[in-house]
Amino acid sequence: MKSFTIESGNRAIVKIDADVYSKEVIAKVAYWLSRDFTIMQIIEGNIWTLSLESHDVVNWDDVKGRLSQMLSDYQMREVITAETKDIKNILYIKAFANMEELLADEEV
Repeated sequence: MKSFTIESGNRAIVKIDADVYSKEVIAKVAYWLSRDFTIMQIIEGNIWTLSLESHDVVNWDDVKGRLSQMLSDYQMREVITAETKDIKNILYIKAFANMEELLADEEV
């Protein structure tokens, strides 16, 4: 997170650097936050600005902690997915290769 600015009891502005967190990670976090906030997004270069607005007064320290946790969580998931992609592909190939052998046996 680049910055987290509280504008009022029910509005905050978050700036996130897309060089640190991928656009997919930021979009997922914005999606999950949209359950609790009205979110306006502005993308300028590599900086995503999210305006979070709630109908109620919010404990922004909790939101900041939750936002930080979500960014880290989705970023780690992205890393794990990338690192295990080849293993998953091998498992799929092996699973479908076995299925073809089973189907060939049934046709006999």
